[in-house]
Amino acid sequence: MSTRRRVLIGVALVEVIVAAGFLVVAHRPMQRQLATLHIGAWQGEVWVADTPAQRHRGLMDQANLAHSRVKGMLFLFPPHHRPVFWMKDTPEPLWLLFVRRDKVEKVVYMQPCASGHACPRYPAPGPVRAAVELSPAAWRSAKTAVGMMVRWRLGD
Repeated sequence: MSTRRRVLIGVALVEVIVAAGFLVVAHRPMQRQLATLHIGAWQGEVWVADTPAQRHRGLMDQANLAHSRVKGMLFLFPPHHRPVFWMKDTPEPLWLLFVRRDKVEKVVYMQPCASGHACPRYPAPGPVRAAVELSPAAWRSAKTAVGMMVRWRLGD
């Protein structure tokens, strides 16, 4: 075998190994940080989405929040951010709370969108500091309403 051919095969093998590494990283479950969320007198644990990838993924494919100790997700945004939410690949309905100046500014009920259909969009009413997606059971328990105080403590 010629030296040129051995080099080309070696380069091809390195490219395959690098590509396989990217696939493993891309399909690894996302590490999720927990936070303790307070809405009025209610308290519960939620996952935190504070990176673009985590915010994009959100609660996709997450089922059975009603039977989980984790009751939803806290989305943290950079200043002046006006997010838009949707329910792609989210199996259960969720309540969405937009948080501005540490208070609930808007509450939206989001239904999962049917496979193959365009998902409705749920835009923030303006720039928000955070948004919270809650399971219907957690939302009922929190008795959430516009104007309620929202606080959180990030976990380890």
